[in-house]
Amino acid sequence: MEDLIRQLIKEAIRVEHERRADARHPFVYPVSLHIPNAEPEFGFSRDLAIKGIGLILSREWQTGAIADLEIHSSNKPVCIKSEVRWTKQYGDGWFLVGWRFLSMGTLQIADQRGL
Repeated sequence: MEDLIRQLIKEAIRVEHERRADARHPFVYPVSLHIPNAEPEFGFSRDLAIKGIGLILSREWQTGAIADLEIHSSNKPVCIKSEVRWTKQYGDGWFLVGWRFLSMGTLQIADQRGL
């Protein structure tokens, strides 16, 4: 069993060091994704950097897709317009999706919804 756990740890370290321009920090919070004319989608953050966030989602996203990410922190939710930079299969039926932050311009929309 220990060998299997060591293999999982090695895999996690390898994923952590791929494609990193900025330092990422563990950051696990629920996230809602909002796109025009669609129901919100839900997932969880995995890690956070100054310029982006890694999310665990139940569907694959196309590179270049834009959404408003609503991060449900312990304080007031934070809403940031973001763009998909990459998607990677992350187990059966799950995807790790890297998002680049674009602007905070949608924060007022979240406030108007009463969040």
